[in-house]
Amino acid sequence: MRKILVWICVLCWMPAIVVAAQQRSAPRELRLAAGTFRPGVSTGAPDWFRGSVIERSVRGQRYLVAIVDGALDTGQRSQLEAVGAELLDYVPVNGYRLRVDPRSVEAVRSLPFVAWLDPLPPHLKVGPRLSSRAGRPDGFETVRVVLSEDEPPDRVIGVLAGLAADAVPSGRHGAWRVQVTLPGARLANLLSRLVSLPEVEAVEPVRPVQLFNQDAVWVHQ
Repeated sequence: MRKILVWICVLCWMPAIVVAAQQRSAPRELRLAAGTFRPGVSTGAPDWFRGSVIERSVRGQRYLVAIVDGALDTGQRSQLEAVGAELLDYVPVNGYRLRVDPRSVEAVRSLPFVAWLDPLPPHLKVGPRLSSRAGRPDGFETVRVVLSEDEPPDRVIGVLAGLAADAVPSGRHGAWRVQVTLPGARLANLLSRLVSLPEVEAVEPVRPVQLFNQDAVWVHQ
């Protein structure tokens, strides 16, 4: 009877062991709107990107992504908070965007469940459509600059000096959104400078809102 119970336990544990082994052997990757990012694998920046490395945000924080071996449990989240990391959101697969005090970066990196910790390449803050548009110096493009919560838009406004930028607080804790129309001739340069700012989460094209359903049009009128 004891042998039967032992074999039952082994069979129950086997799926979990196999899954854990697969997670360790699978290539680490982050699936973003701009494409798939694999740490240690150089994919190269697009031709339009000419950014410089800026480590700290206006508030002096660093924005990093940690890749872990599986979903964070309550204890692991507590450990991140204990060493000075603020968990912002999830990035598939098994990635977590963090706001970290620069003095705490190495403490976060040394946590046993953190397999990789670094900032993402800035050009990945721009989706495929806008990225391809940056290579064409014609016309104009209206974009929205999305800032992390609790970060002021001062540097973004500075980059956009001379343009009619409209900055408004939006979302949780008044996270700022800056909307501006960029001339095509300056699009590549301005996008490069904007996404190089750590406090900028993304730059996205602004699409006009239009009602296509006739019933909805009547109700809204």
